[in-house]
Amino acid sequence: MKKGKMIGYFVTNQQSDYYTSKRFKQMIDFVQKNSSICVMKEKQTPAGLRLLLTFDNVKTTRRALELMELLGGKS
Repeated sequence: MKKGKMIGYFVTNQQSDYYTSKRFKQMIDFVQKNSSICVMKEKQTPAGLRLLLTFDNVKTTRRALELMELLGGKS
């Protein structure tokens, strides 16, 4: 969390089993349904492409935890 923005980084290895998992599918579904609060994108880094998930307007730890709970599928 920095300057009102929370960024989550995904597994670097694009061949990871995570990207074919049920959990990753749930993550994609969450992003599609909640595009007003989060954005998923790839960023070029010296180590290659990196997938990240960004939430804007996250000014408190409480809000960050609320978003993580939503992301965890507890709704």
